[in-house]
Amino acid sequence: MKNILILILFLFASCNKAQDQYNLKSIELNDQAIKRMRQGMMSSGKEKEDYYNKALKLFNEAIEIDSSFINSYDNKVSILVDLKRYTEAIDVLELKLMRQPDLAEGYFFLGLLYESINDTVNAYKFYNKSIDIFEERISQGKMIEANEINLACSYIMINEEEKGNRLLEKYLPDEKYGFTAKILYKKKREEIIHSILQN
Repeated sequence: MKNILILILFLFASCNKAQDQYNLKSIELNDQAIKRMRQGMMSSGKEKEDYYNKALKLFNEAIEIDSSFINSYDNKVSILVDLKRYTEAIDVLELKLMRQPDLAEGYFFLGLLYESINDTVNAYKFYNKSIDIFEERISQGKMIEANEINLACSYIMINEEEKGNRLLEKYLPDEKYGFTAKILYKKKREEIIHSILQN
């Protein structure tokens, strides 16, 4: 469930540059790190931690070479969340958002990370920032369906469940977005936090 929700929330996030505009060495290091990351995901205990630490080192090198290569930040956050190193994940995601300040999905996830360290003040601040960006995208006619589903999830997180569920209801019968809407529909904020972060 965790991976499904993360995929849903970030499915429609866009990158700033085409792949060929990044430093090739950074891409290569990121690819090597992903292999270690996958090995870590299939492992447990000390072996998992070792693979993850090797991956984190490679992601750090990739970011050092090309700090605009956003994928390395995302992958690094994924590992840190899996290791429950939430404060470090917050730092990495904040760096990413400095480079991609219009990423509503990133602010939403940052809110979840703050929830994980029991900082609801900052969590709500970032959920609200995601709402502002989702609403702006919708007003501009950008990927309305995807942004409305993400907006609904952000509403749920600030305890506006009725507002969020109303948005989700219109997508329940939708062939393309119905699956996502059904997963989120009538979920409580605590369920979403637990599903994504597996507290």
